[in-house]
Amino acid sequence: MRSCPTNALLVEAGIPPLHLRRIYLAKKFIIKKLSFSRHPLIPLLGQLNIKIQNSPYWRRKTIPPLIIAYRFFFEIPIHRSPSLLYFTFPLSAGFISNAVNFDCGLEKGDVNSPVLSNLIFQNFLSLNYPNKDYIYTDASKTGTQTVGAAFYHSNAQISCKFKLNTKFSIFSAECIAVLEAIKYVLQSHIADAIIISDSKSLLSTLSNPISNPNNSYIISLIKYELYKITNENYSVSFIWCPSHIGVRGNETVDLLAKEGALNGENSMYQPPYSDLYSECRSQILEEWQIEWDYSSKIKGSAIAALQPVPILRPWFDGLQLDRHTIVTIGRLRTGHNCLPRHLNKIKIKNNAHCACGHDCCDENHVLLECPLLSHQRAILYRNFKSQNVALPINMSYLLSLNNINILKYIAHFFKSSSFKCHTNFSLLSNNP
Repeated sequence: MRSCPTNALLVEAGIPPLHLRRIYLAKKFIIKKLSFSRHPLIPLLGQLNIKIQNSPYWRRKTIPPLIIAYRFFFEIPIHRSPSLLYFTFPLSAGFISNAVNFDCGLEKGDVNSPVLSNLIFQNFLSLNYPNKDYIYTDASKTGTQTVGAAFYHSNAQISCKFKLNTKFSIFSAECIAVLEAIKYVLQSHIADAIIISDSKSLLSTLSNPISNPNNSYIISLIKYELYKITNENYSVSFIWCPSHIGVRGNETVDLLAKEGALNGENSMYQPPYSDLYSECRSQILEEWQIEWDYSSKIKGSAIAALQPVPILRPWFDGLQLDRHTIVTIGRLRTGHNCLPRHLNKIKIKNNAHCACGHDCCDENHVLLECPLLSHQRAILYRNFKSQNVALPINMSYLLSLNNINILKYIAHFFKSSSFKCHTNFSLLSNNP
C-alpha cells in the first residue's frame, strides 16, 4: 500500500537505498578499471581527488561516489596489467582442453568410513590411471584473516605451500594451487601427471575448451601453462575428488593449505579484481544494516521484527509463490493492509471495529478470534497441524517461519473469508 514506509519496502524487496547502491556500483566500476594499469580514467580521478581535498567548494558538498570508491580501493593490492592476459597469449592457448573426470566413485557427503573412502579412491586411480604421477591441490581461507594454497606430489612425497593475500577468494586460491602444480610438472619434467582437486567449479571452468576473456587472469595463466605442457608433449589430466571424506592425499594437502595460510611461502600473485566484489557487497550490507537499525525504530518496526538483517534478495525469493500470496503476505508482514485497524490509523475509516463487534479488527483478531470465521479457522488450524505448528500462535510467529505451505494457507484463509465477514478482506490482495 502507499502508506507503507519506503525503508520497509526496500528491505522487503532486498534492494538497498539508492545512495548506497550508487556507491556500491561506483566501487565495482572502479575496481575493474584499476585492474588496467593504463586505463585513462585512473589518473583523471587522482587529479580530481586532489582538487576535492584542497578546494573549499567541496567542503560543503557531498563527495562523488566515484571518488569515495577511488579513495577506498586505490591502495588495495589487486592484479593490474595493461590489457587482459587472455589477449597476450597465443590464440590456441585459449582453446586448450584437458581431460577432466568428475566421476571417481565418491560423492561429497558420503557416509563411508575414511578408510573405505580412501580405498575406493585409490582403487579408482589404480584401475583408470595406473603408473601416473598424482598431484593433489587445495586451498584454505579462514574468514578474512588468512588464505593459503598448496600442492602435494604423493609419488615423490614433495609438497609446496603458499601464503596468499587475504583478499583472495577461495576459488582464486584453488586456481593458484593448480597453477603452481602445473608449473611444478613442467619444471620437474613429469611426462604424465594427474592433478586431483576438490574444486568442482574450477575443474568445470578448465573443462570448457573455449576460454572466456572475462575469466580471472589466473585461469588464463593456467591455460597458458597447459598450452606449454602440450608443446612439450607432456600430459596433464584432472580428477575431481570430494573433500573431507578421508581420501589420504586430499586430507594431506588440506592440512598443507592451512599451514600455508599461516607460514607458507609468500606468493607474488595479487587477487583478481573480481575477488573484491564480495568486499563491496559486505560493505553495502553493513551500511544498510546501520541505516535499517536506526530508521526501523521510527518506521517499519513490523518488518524489523521479521527481518532484522537486510539481505540482497526479496523475502519470497525461491519460495515459488503466486502473486496473490506474495501480495497478501507482504501486506500482512508490513501491517499496511485494508483491515479496519490500519484503515482507521490512516484516517480512511472512522473506527477499527470488526463486523463481529470487536473493537480492534487487526490480523491477529481475524486469524485467532473473529467468531464469523470459525469454520475457515478450523480448516486453517488443521492445515497448521499438518505442518507441526506449535500452539499458541500469532501472525508474527507464523510469518517468521517462512514456510511456503503455511504462507499459502494464510493467504487462502484471508481470500476465502472475504464473503463471510463484512470486513473486506479481499482488499488485502488488491493493487495499491
